[in-house]
Amino acid sequence: MNEIEADASGTVKAILVEKRPAREYGQPSSSSLDVRKNPDRQPGEIALRIQRACREMGIRTVVVHSEADTEAKYVKLADESVCIGPPPAASSYLNIPAIISAAE
Repeated sequence: MNEIEADASGTVKAILVEKRPAREYGQPSSSSLDVRKNPDRQPGEIALRIQRACREMGIRTVVVHSEADTEAKYVKLADESVCIGPPPAASSYLNIPAIISAAE
């Protein structure tokens, strides 16, 4: 659905996702992907894993964070970081205009 332009030429050898019909925003998912809270995970652990993979592939990383997370490991290890607001999630991570502004 969304065209993605590659940085280099090449051939797609495999697509490792299952093609499913598009859904409208807000429709329930029938996906087998099940995201659950895991109390054993540290905040930012997934970001750190993504950053590690990006480093291995030579991809620079940019993170957005609230003022409360300025000293977080994932923020410090990113190639670039953008603060998007104060600690309440509604004022930062859930603030869509702030996210779009950071992306721009």
